[in-house]
Formats: sequence, C-alpha cells, structure tokens
Amino acid sequence: MSSRMEDDSMAARIPPDEAEGLITDELESIMFSGLDPEYVKYSTGSLREEIGFDGQYLSFSSESHRIGQIQSFGCLLLVEESSFRVLAISENAIEMLEIGVLLSRGGTNSEGAGPSGKENANISSSRSNDSNSSNTFNVWESVIGMDARTFFKRSSVQTIEKACTATDLNIVCPILVSSHKSGLPFYVIMRRVDGTGLMMDFEPLKLDADKLSGPVTGALASHKLAARAVARLKSLPVGDIGLLCNTVVHEIGEMTGYDRIMVYKFHEDEHGEVLAEFLNNQNIESYLGLHYPATDIPMMARRNFMENRVRMIVDARQPGVDVMHKGALPYGISLAHSTLRMVRGCHREYMVNMGTTASLVLAITVSTGENASAAEPPSAKGRIDGGRRLWGLVVCHHCTPCMVPYPTRCACEFLVQVFAVQLSKETDLVSQLKAKHALKMQTLLCDMLLREPPVALVTKTPNISDLINCDGAALFYNGRVWRLGNAPFEPQILNIAEWLSTHHSDSTG
Repeated sequence: MSSRMEDDSMAARIPPDEAEGLITDELESIMFSGLDPEYVKYSTGSLREEIGFDGQYLSFSSESHRIGQIQSFGCLLLVEESSFRVLAISENAIEMLEIGVLLSRGGTNSEGAGPSGKENANISSSRSNDSNSSNTFNVWESVIGMDARTFFKRSSVQTIEKACTATDLNIVCPILVSSHKSGLPFYVIMRRVDGTGLMMDFEPLKLDADKLSGPVTGALASHKLAARAVARLKSLPVGDIGLLCNTVVHEIGEMTGYDRIMVYKFHEDEHGEVLAEFLNNQNIESYLGLHYPATDIPMMARRNFMENRVRMIVDARQPGVDVMHKGALPYGISLAHSTLRMVRGCHREYMVNMGTTASLVLAITVSTGENASAAEPPSAKGRIDGGRRLWGLVVCHHCTPCMVPYPTRCACEFLVQVFAVQLSKETDLVSQLKAKHALKMQTLLCDMLLREPPVALVTKTPNISDLINCDGAALFYNGRVWRLGNAPFEPQILNIAEWLSTHHSDSTG
C-alpha cells in the first residue's frame, strides 16, 4: 500500500518463496546496493534504483558533479548562508529563476543587486572562454559561486535576508519572492543543512493549467479552510472513530481536490487497513476496507514519515532534475528534507502501472504514552520516535498531474495534527470503556460462580466470551464437555483434556 502512496517503498520484486527466507541483514544489504526488495504486485521488479531514500545518487562519489535529483515542478539552490554564494543548483533553476539573463549581463540584475564588478568580469570571462572552447559547456557551472540574491527583486532579497535571521526557519517559511526580470512569484522553503549551508526549495505559484491541476488557494484562504475543518472535527460526537476518519478525508478532499483520499491504519502486527475513503472522482477504484501486508511499507519508509510528515509527488511520469555542484560537496548532501525530493524509480513505475500520477501523504502520529514504546513489538520500532508513534497515514491519489500549494499542504498537515489529537482521545476512551466492561463482566461471572456450578460460564448470560474476546470456548467438568460458539468437537476436547492432565497436571494455565 505504501507504494500506492510513497516512493520509499522498495524496488525489485522477490518471489514469495525466496522472500520468506531472507533475514533483515540480507534485506538491508540488497537495499543499499540499489536493488531493493519489492512485495507489491504493480512493480515488475526489473528496475535497479539510481536514487537513494534521501534523493541522493547511490553511485555518488567525490568526483561526481551530480548530487541527486528533485522533481521538475520546482527548483533548488544550496547557498552559503553568510554570503548567499551558490554551492549547488538544480539544472532547471537556470530557466525557472531567469538566471540566463543575468549571465548575459555579467551577473547583475536590473535593480543593480549583485556581486562585485571583479566577480562579474570573472563570470563573464569564464562563460565566454568555456563556450568558445567546448560545445559541451554547462551553464550551471557559471552559476556556482554567484550571489543568489541577484536572482530576485530587491524587495524579495530583503525578505530572504530578514527570514534568515530567524532561529527556526520553519516558523517563517514559506516566504514569497519574485524573480528579478519578469517578477515570477515563488514560495521559498528554506532549511539549514548542518555544516553545509542553506537549502532553498522554490515552488512556483502560477500553475501551468495545461499540465497541472490543483487548488488555487493562498495562505489566508488555506488557513480559513483549515480553521473550518478543525471546527467540524471538534464538533463531532465522541465515541465514533469511523465518523472521525470519514470527516477528515472529506475535509482534505475539499481542500485539495485529489481524486481519492484515504485513512490508512497500521495494526499491531504492522499490516495496514484502509479505514475511510472519500472519492472526488467516482470513476476510480475504491480501496475502502482493503488490507495490505506489513512489507508494503518498509521500515525505512516509516522512519522517513516520522521525520518528514508531508510528502507530495506532482507527476510520477516526469523524469527527475539533477542537482549539480563543483566540488563544494565532496560527501554529497541528503535531500531527504527537501519538498522537491525525487520519486524513486520503483515507485514511479508502480504509480504509473496502477493509473495514479500524483499523490500526497500526511503522517498521522499519536503519543505512545509513558513506557508505551517498550511494550511495542520489534517490528513497530521503525515508526516510534520521541514518544510519538506512526498510527497511520492520510493518503491522496490523483489520476493526472496535480500540485497543491505549500500553504494548503501546511493547512492539511495542521488538520491531520488536530485529527491525531482527537483520535488519541477516542482511542483512550475506547480503552477505558473496554476496561470498564471487562471489570463488570469479571464481577458478574465471579458472582455467578459463587452461586452456581462452573458450567454457568458457558451456558448462561453473560458467559466467558463476554469477558475474553474469543470465537468459542469449551469447558471440561466432571467428565463432561460443554461447548460455546466455534469450539473444537467433543472428541478433540477430550484429547486436549487428557494431554493437559498428563503433561501439565500442576499448571492452571
């Protein structure tokens, strides 16, 4: 199921008889070699991964100019925070940010903001010499070392500089900037990369209506939609988790316009189930009520969801765009936190084969409570972090390319956080009700045993099945057998009773 929602699912399909024999270490050795195990039916298993879970090339070396890949709907810059000197750039940034115009002018934009005259001369000279000496000149090489502030209007530069004074960039992002020439608007999402610099994701505000669909909502409209959805969630009657799940998928469906929106829950044995679904497109297949094996969402994918709780894929059919550098990053750089991180090849194939082009995934995390993580099974460790547990996912699918603006994604993320709080309250309530019911049944049954023989446990109401969640029970008493519900036949029960008295005569359970 994760392959239907996130590119972090694994790549090459392994026959079931072989997969069952693989141990964890073997799986990881295959995974990091680039040929990842895949357990889902929509993958052919013929792809060998080039991109890692963090968006970086698996074959990256210190001599390589190509670091990793991003999705083509946006562009990326990595700059030195103190000087805004470009350290790395996605190849499509040359066109999207109109940097080519700057190169023809020698590196200064029309408003006069740019590097010194000496630097301008060096850039122009370098470009001229390279273009005359080689037909394979790469424009991006001339951009490395430029002052990124020259790519934007002066008002946008001031906004960027002011935002960079914030200790936590998540609070100020996204910021709105305009390109230096035509004033094309972009949302910029910035994050500091330890020991490297400032990573800047640029997402265009103006969608190409012929290529992309999506809601046309700004930050204020997204906030209002989220506030209305939160109010609806909080107004729901308590004690109905199904209604809560149905409401959240409906609200996100209205906010984003995706064809299919689902709530996907992880059970205790780590398999997944689609608990709720809302369809904006009635012509697509419904997944409501379907169950998927735990292997459908690998451990590493679950860890990624704990760290990056929103993941958007705009067009799985589009190839990725390379992020380039000129030796500034000898050890590469992780793109795991980039909103533009490229889709892994196996998942692109998976999405295309199942008829899904775009997706959005929002992680549902709930509190584990004190000492709760220690009680979780080993398989759950990949989705527990810092007292939080990955309860499930809100998954959105679209049949055509679709981009949801960053403010709307933030609004959806906030709505899911509120949903998770309400969900925790509901699950706590369910647990309390179960505990009260068990205590009540225990009291009634104990009282019954004081007044009647043990056969009342299976012949009267309430009975043992009201205390213990079971399909059937049997009582062997005074040489006779009493059966309740779906229980073994009398000869089988007699055999079990004989074996227990022979081998476990001193045991009570």
